[in-house]
Amino acid sequence: MEPLIIRIGKKAALCSAAVGTFLLLAFLISKQNLLIAIGLNDVMLAFIMNTIILLALIAALFLNTAHWKNIVVAIVCVLLNIPLSILYLTIIIN
Repeated sequence: MEPLIIRIGKKAALCSAAVGTFLLLAFLISKQNLLIAIGLNDVMLAFIMNTIILLALIAALFLNTAHWKNIVVAIVCVLLNIPLSILYLTIIIN
């Protein structure tokens, strides 16, 4: 059976990306500066949450070698939020 942390990691990465995308689109449509503050708080919270999940996934990688491929996929999903956040920040700045 697949470790629970794999599903948690993938869902957390998807939720982080979805919330960030929603906030970006809401800002681009409304141009409300409040959404920038909300977005920055979201990025900080997502950073903390994803870091904890990433550390748990790395630990699981060494403890559950039978599921290493699925764990690596979950790690990649979590790490993909980094360039996505940088892209969104670039869009807002320009």
